[in-house]
Amino acid sequence: MVPEFTETDQAALRQLVHKERRRELLFPLRGRQCSSQQMPFIKDKFANYSLFASAMLSDIYGPQMLDKALHYEATNFASSFIENLGDGAFAILICPLMHSCLRLMIY
Repeated sequence: MVPEFTETDQAALRQLVHKERRRELLFPLRGRQCSSQQMPFIKDKFANYSLFASAMLSDIYGPQMLDKALHYEATNFASSFIENLGDGAFAILICPLMHSCLRLMIY
């Protein structure tokens, strides 16, 4: 699973919508409570958790909002160092696995 994010422009506030792709269908990763705290219209549109849980992303936000939203996709979850090379250029350096585990070993 590659988490994907959609940025909507609901109520003049940009909100991230975490989504999961199952086959070619998109579903929200967050539940009704978290989603409705960001965007209160969800609570009005879906009276209970069961209705929200069975809805696809297009049922919740509508195709028009999803079509005009910005879409992001995460492809790297490794601990990384991002070096600013200047002039808008960056280099992503993947840290060794030991750096990711070190904090766990300290505690």
